[in-house]
Amino acid sequence: MKNKCIAAAMAALMSVSVLGCLSASAAGYKLGDVNNNGKIDGVDASDILTAYARSSVAGGSLGYTDEQKIAADVNSNGIVDGIDASLVLTYYAKTSVGYSDSLEAYINNESFPLDPFGSGLESDIDADNLLSGSWDFLSKGDPLSPPSFTANFSSYDREFSIRMNKTGVYGTGYYETSNYFDTPRGCYNLLRNTEEMLVKLSPNSPEMHFGGLLNTHFTAANVDGAYVMAISVIGNGISVFDQILGQETQASDGIWVLRKNSNETHHIIDETEMNTLREKGKTFYAYRWLDLGSQVYLQTVNAETTNVTLDDGMPHEAMFFSYANNGHALTAVKYNIAGAEDKANSGGYRPALVKVTTDSSGNVTKMEEVPKYDYGYYHVL
Repeated sequence: MKNKCIAAAMAALMSVSVLGCLSASAAGYKLGDVNNNGKIDGVDASDILTAYARSSVAGGSLGYTDEQKIAADVNSNGIVDGIDASLVLTYYAKTSVGYSDSLEAYINNESFPLDPFGSGLESDIDADNLLSGSWDFLSKGDPLSPPSFTANFSSYDREFSIRMNKTGVYGTGYYETSNYFDTPRGCYNLLRNTEEMLVKLSPNSPEMHFGGLLNTHFTAANVDGAYVMAISVIGNGISVFDQILGQETQASDGIWVLRKNSNETHHIIDETEMNTLREKGKTFYAYRWLDLGSQVYLQTVNAETTNVTLDDGMPHEAMFFSYANNGHALTAVKYNIAGAEDKANSGGYRPALVKVTTDSSGNVTKMEEVPKYDYGYYHVL
């Protein structure tokens, strides 16, 4: 599906939230009222989303005047996108049932969740909203290394591209997402290229067909205020990521790490919130993200067991994970590691499913990495 219905996208975007304060709109235009007819309603929301979609195609412009841009940027983060459209639509829905405060007051006084995706990626629209934009591949999971490759996902037509920043090597294709493990609650964590990518080895070289229609498994979290994604191949095939990026760019065990290249402001969780979210005196499964030696960022997940038949033709008891249904499913929380206060900081992304035990203060006392089968499954510990 390379085009989306604006109405369906708007309905799905109602679940997206942002943080931030508002500035005054341009003179002559009321904040959110991009058609300047004196009303803030669904027409304005649709107009903003259409402008955003237009600007996402081949570097196009919004088609707005300077005053309209300020009126459309309702969260005042310097970007006009689907989040602004969502806020306008949600505000209009509230005013339809008696809410009387201004749009500015609604946004500034509303209590927003830690995780804009709430309970995780429960639909393809949620997944599209997360993927949409530009991502840097972090070579070997090193957050300090200059990224050699970038990826761009467009939720408007589900086109994606990978580009090598210095040499001009790039490929374009189309993608889809789905609930790979078919969990009852839903967990959209499969990413598949739906057509062979068209790849050029230099700006002037001919395009070549590259890559099969292989599945990849993606996991995402807000890690210390930035969205990070881990992508790994499902099965034993060769993906377009292998073919274009090469194994030397991987962070660990066939996993690539990407960080969203965006000037959006994400929510940085302070120590008070961290302490509230930490699992204390428990043993639980988590996805490990940033390893700081004496501290580690962990994303609590649901681990479920099932019987599967793998390449050896034999049945296996296996485990897979999905996002926790706790209102902050995509939030990675920083934990201290007990007895590791003097350990040198590695400062790298080491994505893996781990089994964790904490003490009553929330310090990690044991962390065991779960061995991995192919096809996105894990051994049962």
